[in-house]
Amino acid sequence: PGGHGAVYRNTSHAKQGDLGSAVLGALNTNTTWSAGDTVEVSWAITANHGGGYQYRLCPAGEPLNEACFQKTPLPFDRSRKQLFRWGGLDGTKAWFDGDYVSEGTNPPG
Repeated sequence: PGGHGAVYRNTSHAKQGDLGSAVLGALNTNTTWSAGDTVEVSWAITANHGGGYQYRLCPAGEPLNEACFQKTPLPFDRSRKQLFRWGGLDGTKAWFDGDYVSEGTNPPG
């Protein structure tokens, strides 16, 4: 209503307000990461409001809640450039030096 902001569209998998940890089952990805590995990850943004992001893990078998994820924030590999890519895996790529903020973040790091 009103044409402002993002509009969530309910699906057969979830509706607005659902907790992903409650409605989405585990998936077998056949992916294994070891402590200390550097891996490529991605995310997308619809409207840039100048905020930041952080990747976190919650061990399998633990309750999937914010408290669990806040225990294990993952550090960025600051020795590598960041990649901006559009147009899919074979699309245009631009590498750049990232801006990293670790002071004043929640959780710290």
